[in-house]
Amino acid sequence: MEKIKMTEWKEVKLGDVCLDVSYGYTASATSEKIGPKFLRITDVVPYFIHWDDVPYCNIPEDLLERYLLKKGDIVIARTGATSGYNAVIDNDIKAVYASYLIRFRPNPENVFSFFMKYVLKSEKYKDFIKSNVSGSAQPGINAQVLSQFSFSLPPLEIQRKIAGILGALDDKIEVLREQNKTLEQMAQAVFQSWFVDFDIVRAKAANMPTEDICKKYHITPDLCALFPATFTPDNLPLGWEKIPFSETMDIISGGTPKTTEASFWNGEIPWYSVVDAPASVYVLDTEKHITGLGLEKSPCSLLEKDTVIISARGTVGKLAIVGKPMAMNQSCYGLKFDFPYYGYLMTKQMLVWLKQNVHGAVFDTITKDTFKTVQTINVSRDLKEAFTNIVSSFFNKVYENSKQIRTLEQTRDTLLPKLMKGGIDVNDVCFLTSSINVEEKHEKI
Repeated sequence: MEKIKMTEWKEVKLGDVCLDVSYGYTASATSEKIGPKFLRITDVVPYFIHWDDVPYCNIPEDLLERYLLKKGDIVIARTGATSGYNAVIDNDIKAVYASYLIRFRPNPENVFSFFMKYVLKSEKYKDFIKSNVSGSAQPGINAQVLSQFSFSLPPLEIQRKIAGILGALDDKIEVLREQNKTLEQMAQAVFQSWFVDFDIVRAKAANMPTEDICKKYHITPDLCALFPATFTPDNLPLGWEKIPFSETMDIISGGTPKTTEASFWNGEIPWYSVVDAPASVYVLDTEKHITGLGLEKSPCSLLEKDTVIISARGTVGKLAIVGKPMAMNQSCYGLKFDFPYYGYLMTKQMLVWLKQNVHGAVFDTITKDTFKTVQTINVSRDLKEAFTNIVSSFFNKVYENSKQIRTLEQTRDTLLPKLMKGGIDVNDVCFLTSSINVEEKHEKI
């Protein structure tokens, strides 16, 4: 059995093992595909990057190389409630980073960047951030302070071995996230076809035989009969109408229990903020928890399972479906729909509309008035129910995958401190990670 020998580890400071430490580029983000991707502080929460959601920026050619991110770079948020959040760049995408991020470029001769990924998830790092973030109105931390973070660094071979063990769990998590992404896209495709492109209505209006419609769109004759066969002069399916988005659901506001009251915190009730935004649909747990007393003595409401959460300030437009009862902060809204899957996908469509109508800018706030301004198509209750019956299998699978992801994350987070202390049997850990069942990335869903 192979043990990690602590005598080979050295205590080092983050700044001392990096070739470069630099602040990012100051510019306005745009949704227009001009220039490189523009990685912002909101894009590295929590610890991974949704590149599809990252906007672009226009940067002069002579500055591009200075701010261009490379595989293995570490970016750390330096301001706001997410100070200290970080991510390792794991691909060669053309991207620059914004001024509220600090880039650390490790020296590859003695540091494996993907080992650092886990160092910067450790409790020691989190404690360092808590102790060194300054400012009450707008907390923050600078490059000089971050560079002083000290940690134990083993030889490169051991760094790679530890990163490999923890990375194996992350790989399994990524397989499930990719499955969830595909499942969500499948549900979104049905929504797009039925309620945005009006494919079935158009087919009926063109006098396509019912049998052919059912075969093409994988529906039954009874379901086909629920769709109109003609359009109004406004090009809406007959019987469907445009109504304010706000009329489709109940809007629930969040709140924060008094942070100085210890009896309000560290309880059993998950308390959602944008840092808890999931990689795929469902949120099952949160970074912070409150007590029943904290819920009672604050503006918080307990959200029921299947409530849709949308972030309204800061990182705007992040969506989640509540996987278990929880509260949320005031930077989010809870949207309670009669048909949650339909409502979730309709909300995604609303966000598409908002992005298309801000003329290249990145919208930075959603208010209750926003929900009143945006128009959406209202269809019959029977059709919403039929849609739910079709896509529920997709969402149920996403939910089950999300529970497995949570289990894998807990396993990884349990192993992390043990590996960082160097006293764990690596072979036993390798056996454990290889024995965890997860469907292969290319398995047909």
